[in-house]
Amino acid sequence: MEKAWRLKPAYWLVEIGFPVVLMTIVAGIIAIFAGEMNFRVILVALFIGMGLFHLIFLLRLGNPFHLVPMLFYLSGSATFVSAQYAGKIITTALAAVSGGLFLLFMWVLIKRRIKWRYREVLELAARSVRSAKDGYTDRPFPAGEINVKPEQLESFSTFLSKHGIAWSIMENDKQVWVIPENLLFYLLGLKKDYQNETFVKTDENGNLSVKISQKSYRLYRQEYTFDHLNAALGNLFIHFLHLHEKGKDKEIIRRMDDLQLLV
Repeated sequence: MEKAWRLKPAYWLVEIGFPVVLMTIVAGIIAIFAGEMNFRVILVALFIGMGLFHLIFLLRLGNPFHLVPMLFYLSGSATFVSAQYAGKIITTALAAVSGGLFLLFMWVLIKRRIKWRYREVLELAARSVRSAKDGYTDRPFPAGEINVKPEQLESFSTFLSKHGIAWSIMENDKQVWVIPENLLFYLLGLKKDYQNETFVKTDENGNLSVKISQKSYRLYRQEYTFDHLNAALGNLFIHFLHLHEKGKDKEIIRRMDDLQLLV
């Protein structure tokens, strides 16, 4: 795998570490000023909320691996409740189940089973681009065409959403694959507009148009020729579609996993 990275490095210690530290501090403050009982209530509510989030992800994406964190958070909340109201045997059993689910949750994260593939898509798209001139333009670019049956297109769209590659939107007779940095608002139904996001769109005749958002473009180390970059993203999705038609979904996932991106 080529190691000349096209994207700027992600500061995962800041993106992941800072929220964890902040949540720990907030939890400590709540425990001090709200009392132990209120702290337990808040913690249980937080765990249940996280479990419900993963239930939504499970239902909306169809990715069964979201079942693992969902069960972990729900069993964790049950453990906290049982510590207050149930006997030691029940609490110990629930704690053991939660511990096992936590280890399984870590495996799911390490294996990238529920990872959103935003950076992988952008990185792979730029691997074939060599020129760096004529920077960002705020308009979609034509990017070839595809000739597949509607059921094949639907199957491919389901695959993209399930594996966190793109969020699929049906717009009249047009299939849109949106690649946002943050998927949460789409999953919760709070956002439907995609014009300011990176997307690949096919019309009723199979013609593809691609637009890489300005926010996505700024993640690259240099200003790649924009029409070449958009064409490369379109070609990447055409290649993925052909692999999916041949039943080679694992090859698509392997290419992304080989990048070994943490965030």
